[in-house]
Amino acid sequence: MSQIIDLSNLHIDDIITLNKISKGTVLKFNNFLDKIYDIVGDDIDWLVSSTLSRNTYLSTLYLDFCYLDFIKYKLSTNNNIKSIIVSRPSIKRCLDDYMSRRKLDISIVCVCEKGYVYNYTVKPLLYYLQNAKFSLSRLFCKSKKRRERVNGDVSIIDTFFVDSTFRNGNYNDRYYPGLIDQLDFENRKKTFFAPTILTKNSVRSIVELSKNADVNFIFNHDYLTLSDYLFAIFRSFRVKKSILTQLSFEGFNVEGILKEDFKKNRNNSSSFIGLLNYRFFKRLKDKGVKLKHVVVWFENQVIHRGYIKGIRESFPEATVFGYQGFIVPFDFSIYTSPTISENKLGLIPDKIKVVGRNLINKIKQFDESLDVGLAPGYRFASIHENAVFNSINHNSVLIALPISYSESCEIVDLVLRTIKEFELYSIKFYFKPHPLLDIDSLKSRFKEQLHSVVEFVGGDYVEWLNKTDLAIGSSSSTCVETISMGKPMIILGSQSGLTQNPIPENVTSDIWKLCYTPFELQDAIKEYISLSSERKKELTIIGSEIKKCFFEKPENRHLTHELLNI
Repeated sequence: MSQIIDLSNLHIDDIITLNKISKGTVLKFNNFLDKIYDIVGDDIDWLVSSTLSRNTYLSTLYLDFCYLDFIKYKLSTNNNIKSIIVSRPSIKRCLDDYMSRRKLDISIVCVCEKGYVYNYTVKPLLYYLQNAKFSLSRLFCKSKKRRERVNGDVSIIDTFFVDSTFRNGNYNDRYYPGLIDQLDFENRKKTFFAPTILTKNSVRSIVELSKNADVNFIFNHDYLTLSDYLFAIFRSFRVKKSILTQLSFEGFNVEGILKEDFKKNRNNSSSFIGLLNYRFFKRLKDKGVKLKHVVVWFENQVIHRGYIKGIRESFPEATVFGYQGFIVPFDFSIYTSPTISENKLGLIPDKIKVVGRNLINKIKQFDESLDVGLAPGYRFASIHENAVFNSINHNSVLIALPISYSESCEIVDLVLRTIKEFELYSIKFYFKPHPLLDIDSLKSRFKEQLHSVVEFVGGDYVEWLNKTDLAIGSSSSTCVETISMGKPMIILGSQSGLTQNPIPENVTSDIWKLCYTPFELQDAIKEYISLSSERKKELTIIGSEIKKCFFEKPENRHLTHELLNI
């Protein structure tokens, strides 16, 4: 019987197979990029390119290569494949070439993904306009007076301003809460937070609000010049695409896939900000700032590459530590674990600090030489302060929605289908969205399917965890937070591609489950929602052990001083 493989609509069994295959693809993918790094060398324009970032949110390359490995596997195990449906022309050309060279009579059909033309032609042009608007808004907010406050030997802490940073006009540190309180007056005076502003509000209004905070801020737009913004805006005109020719992966000619990815992301904001970060440190040096130490919120994204490369070139004597105040699905977010090539090119901090001892080996999985140590888990204070165990059955479920809109849509869709299919109307479902998620668009998309047992909530995640029996989610640190507090967690497997499971491999499955289908989900919900008091006590003990392994206490002054190289 002939078979059709639709890469955009795989059967759950094939999705599970794809996820297994991806564990072997990652090393081959890293080795493939190493060859390109050997060509581009120290070219900053390429080093901040999404195409080389390994960032699965910015670039589809890693996922594309996983699909190619998956197709190769299917061809080796199934002689009845007659057609493969793909979503982009570059993948069709790649597979057409592969089948032709192997004389395989398999038809490759391209059904373009929704918004393809917009994403690959219109959006890159809009990035230009957005970057220009961004530049103008910053140029008109420069302040010489703020620059004059930065003097002597200073340390910088990389951070972000998001919509939840300022509540009722008060500063709410979402990334390092409590860190500054562990410093004495002298160290506090010479420590400056350098925020990347990601809020919807105007830059001027946010800077004005920051004056009320009891910490020092240094803004890169106070130092950047018009030439710096133009340098970043016109990056795509300098990058030579010729290096992307005649490249193959596992027998597939992937030149077209690489060039298509480059075209889509050639003007994206991440590369743009990465270059501004790079030039920021040049301007700091020009103004006579003496930089002693820098803490980078280190996700190994292109914005951090520009940051670190700028420090290396302008302040080679300064120390750079990367702080990973999060736990991610390492099998998906492969970019958070640096490679040997990235390290050799000077893109990686001198030391990387993680919030749990059992995370160290994951960060070193591609480069054993990395210096990885511990730092306080500042964002996770509440899991040490609150005990969630109680014998009450709340008959309710907390669903943590991640920052990714598409991933959140998958989660909401699967939960709503499960509620309807198994008539779970006696259970209350609370959706808790990530602060940066476009929640209005999400509600609008599912407005016809929402039920009275569903409620979208804000506020503190742990407080809601206290009011529910279990949690559902994927990709976020909150999943590991949940089980560390003794609450059972359900990870939802991807319905379309790679699953984002942040639960580390060595954590017992007694306290969490991975579910792909409505049947699996309802079965897990019913099991966890009716746990006995004795079983809840057992899970609390398991959670305590997880907490010790993955979350250092935030008030550890010694580790804070190590992070700041004091």
